[in-house]
Amino acid sequence: MTIPKLIHIRNGKRNFIRFSGKPKMIVEVWQFDNREDMFEAIETTQDEMNRIGLDLYYKFDYQDAYYLFVVTQFLNENDARKLLKIDDTLIYIANWYIHQCINKNL
Repeated sequence: MTIPKLIHIRNGKRNFIRFSGKPKMIVEVWQFDNREDMFEAIETTQDEMNRIGLDLYYKFDYQDAYYLFVVTQFLNENDARKLLKIDDTLIYIANWYIHQCINKNL
């Protein structure tokens, strides 16, 4: 049996996606009702993201909701060096999340 490349994990009201492709990572999904709150969250967490070296996120809006996909952890430290493809990977993860978790209401 093949292990799925993407797994949705819910912890209370928090949503995470485990991506087992390259680079392997954990992405947290933050959802907002308006664009201003999303940009405020980015500003609020920017210093912390810079401090830990994970200034990696992707903004996505869909059906009057705003989503921020934030890389919270690389599962393999060597994968953190593979950042050239990270934007494409986060777009892939965001599209998967919208299709699987939002549209199918999972």
